[in-house]
Amino acid sequence: MKVTRFIFSVFLITSLAILYVWQRIHQIELGYQITQQERIVNSLVDQNRILKYNVAQLKSPFYLEKKIALQHRDLKYTRPTVMVAELKNKEGISKELVDKKYSLFDKLTKVVYKIFTVKREAEAKP
Repeated sequence: MKVTRFIFSVFLITSLAILYVWQRIHQIELGYQITQQERIVNSLVDQNRILKYNVAQLKSPFYLEKKIALQHRDLKYTRPTVMVAELKNKEGISKELVDKKYSLFDKLTKVVYKIFTVKREAEAKP
């Protein structure tokens, strides 16, 4: 009786130890698989970010202008022009578009306009 009880105890303890070791090995393997999947996800997220950047760059007007200019080499950029319509009153006499008396806002607008306007646009060379 004591021998069978001892053998049963050893068998039970050995079985539990083997089960515990198998469980730990399986847990470690799953950890490695999770780490590998995280690396794959991170690389895909990076590739997605790069592709979104490339799409945005390809959609940009500057890039499109450059591509069109390369395809049609005879195109040139022109200087910007301003069209001013002449206003006339009922008698047919022209009115000036801008009064002689400038407000502070008008003066600031002119200064800002002069600062931020380009004197000459770039020209595409054939």
